[in-house]
Amino acid sequence: MAKKILLAKVIRMPDKNYLIASVDNIKKNKKYQKQYLKTKKYKVATQGLEFKIGEKVEIVETRPISKEINWKILQKVKGKK
Repeated sequence: MAKKILLAKVIRMPDKNYLIASVDNIKKNKKYQKQYLKTKKYKVATQGLEFKIGEKVEIVETRPISKEINWKILQKVKGKK
């Protein structure tokens, strides 16, 4: 099974070991063809690295690190804000 890689935005850092990142997806209603935004939050292991709120990062799915943490940071995404 392939590992999922998602583009996320850091929204909170409650602890030095993990952060909360949000992923936005645009969905489309089948009947009415209206588009809407779905946002999902993930707890991500930071591996001792420092991040700022608002930074964009790539996260990758891993084995369970703790009860709620199944994702870790792959890399920071550089570019326009």
